[in-house]
Amino acid sequence: MRLVLQLDLATLPEDPAVGLLQIFQGGGTQLARIVAADAAPIADEGPAWNGRAIVGFSKAKADFPSVAHDPARTEGTLDDDQRATLRDLHLGGDKVGGWPDWLQDPVYPAHEGRTFDRLLVQLVGGRLVPADFGDAGHAYVFADPNDPSKVALVTQSY
Repeated sequence: MRLVLQLDLATLPEDPAVGLLQIFQGGGTQLARIVAADAAPIADEGPAWNGRAIVGFSKAKADFPSVAHDPARTEGTLDDDQRATLRDLHLGGDKVGGWPDWLQDPVYPAHEGRTFDRLLVQLVGGRLVPADFGDAGHAYVFADPNDPSKVALVTQSY
């Protein structure tokens, strides 16, 4: 499996998690994990690619759940104008934090009775990272709300 993304969580705006978030992909399998920031380097067996460093984050923007793909997390009492406004405020693309831009129905991962519903990272395949998450696919990495050192990765495509 090759390393697709490594992100130092301590550099994220307003994020209590520590360590390195790593996403791997290979042979039709994807994996996300958090390791200690001082962990030994990874022996990457995948094809070589030129890595890019994240040197900062743009100004924080408000994000809202997707009206189209996450109606359970949006108000059922909104009128059409309010729904249109909310639709315009939902952010898609590659992002850190916010709400997932689901391509299909929401799939919040769960483990030991807890729903991982805090989005750490959303990636659009082939855009900023050399990864393929299916036909125009997205990858979503969620953190356990009670233990930010536990993460789960979900992918969706058209």
